Amino acid sequence: MRVLVVDDVPENRSILAQFLSRMGHRPLEAKNGEEAVALFEAESPDFVIMDVLMPVMDGFDATRRIKALSKDRWTPVLLLTALNRADHLIRGLEMGGDDFISKPFDFSLLTAKIRVFERALALQSQILEKNASLRAMGARIEEEMLLGKHVLDALVAGDRSQEPCVEFWVEPLELFGGDIVLRRRAPDGTLFLFHADSQGHGLSAALGLFPATEVFHAMVDRGFDAEMTLTEMNRKIRELMPPGFFIAVTAVSLSPLRETLSVVNCGNPPAVLIDGRGEVMRRFLSKAPPLGVLGSGFSPEVETIHLPDLPSDPERRLYFFSDGLAGAMEDGDRDGVEQVIDLLCRTPREGRLDVLREIALRHPSAERRDDMSLLSLCCAIEPEMVERPLSEELSSVSAGGWRLSLDLSAEEIRRQDLLPRLMEMLNALGIDYRKNDSLFVVLGELLSNALDHGILRLDSSLKEAESGFERYDALRRERLEALVSGSLHVEAGVYEDRGTRLLRLRLRDSGPGFDFHPYLSPRSASEGPFGRQSGRGLSLVRAFCDNLTIQDPGNDVIVTLKVR
Repeated sequence: MRVLVVDDVPENRSILAQFLSRMGHRPLEAKNGEEAVALFEAESPDFVIMDVLMPVMDGFDATRRIKALSKDRWTPVLLLTALNRADHLIRGLEMGGDDFISKPFDFSLLTAKIRVFERALALQSQILEKNASLRAMGARIEEEMLLGKHVLDALVAGDRSQEPCVEFWVEPLELFGGDIVLRRRAPDGTLFLFHADSQGHGLSAALGLFPATEVFHAMVDRGFDAEMTLTEMNRKIRELMPPGFFIAVTAVSLSPLRETLSVVNCGNPPAVLIDGRGEVMRRFLSKAPPLGVLGSGFSPEVETIHLPDLPSDPERRLYFFSDGLAGAMEDGDRDGVEQVIDLLCRTPREGRLDVLREIALRHPSAERRDDMSLLSLCCAIEPEMVERPLSEELSSVSAGGWRLSLDLSAEEIRRQDLLPRLMEMLNALGIDYRKNDSLFVVLGELLSNALDHGILRLDSSLKEAESGFERYDALRRERLEALVSGSLHVEAGVYEDRGTRLLRLRLRDSGPGFDFHPYLSPRSASEGPFGRQSGRGLSLVRAFCDNLTIQDPGNDVIVTLKVR
């Protein structure tokens, strides 16, 4: 090591320099404190042997200044002194001296002290190397976390539009975390919300959100319902993530066309529907395990409310939150979930989210154990969300026509992805479902009519009774699972008429048909935007189509509509 020897007596410096050289060290010499400080700045020696009594600048001041210059590393200073008075020795140590040896010194003692400092400096060198490695590793981790945050933020920002009916906040415990909120419109205008709380927090918690987010965007865009979307998410998470990883999810869909609110809770605290008076109308409890826990046995249970069956209330809102918020709200023996719900009910609606966030953040992040999030969805159906007139804008597409014909058996009909699959076929033939949202509505209604009423023989009047919509949905699932016979014929064709590109759809089911004539007359204003409940949505289909024809006995429907 390089040793700075400071002494105003040349002979003393020479003796020490030779002694250090024989020990294998490289000596540097200074004749006073001022010269020692300058040499220390220029050469950064590893060790200093400092005489105390010198002209120009004594060893006390020189030691103090050298210690001030040695910021990032420890440079030991061994004081040489002929003064054995306690006050001098104390002053030397207070100035930063690490040890002292009295003149005339014993070379064996000096050798022992130097060896001690050598070992200490070797340990320091190892610590500095490890610290540098840790800093480099920390920089890489920070870079990776920033990259992960950028990607996750980009996926979240992939939502097509801001939704004024949705309010939320997310408070990660670290740079970013495992709580996420996604919102997206399906082609038929249904608003989908996805609230996820993955296991743990930080980067490890966020990793599983990447595949879930991509599945959500892709399947909502293609028209899949919440049940199938969550099933695919579960499969993806099981495929990509390690055993034991899971994501608690609350998925909500609000359909303006069908006036329904559907909730699926997989492992989250209950979602609560609160009316304008601050009373809980309904709790949506977790009825399935978090995503990633089960394999093929995963079966999310969808709870659906027909909103017109509830008392009219424009202030009615659905709230859902993560267990991190519930944990932050725990107060003694009182359950955190009930604390959150109680605060939601007692707080005026306009300030609910802000008040709960402020209360939750009173706990320092060091005391919090998880990410936190809270969402609010206004469940009032706005008129502009319902009336979605067909766009008259048509792109200049060439008149290349085609015709598609499919005959589907009971086995194919039982598949719940029938509508997305048909839309993908049309998309492959040049009809972009993202530009033709009215087509999604029309085909969805026609398929629903053919399946529900034609093949499954369900009666829409069931929906008129109290809780009838839920009984109707349960009966539909039961009959669909038991379906062994029945068929559906689907035709689609494109042609051009006076510069307008038209799509002709025909659906013929194996059902007995129905008396459709009363439902082809124009609807009255008293029927509302959806027409009669027992009219099979024909008024809605007619509103989007240029032409609607039903052939006897009522199981054969043909529509024509403009496409882009």
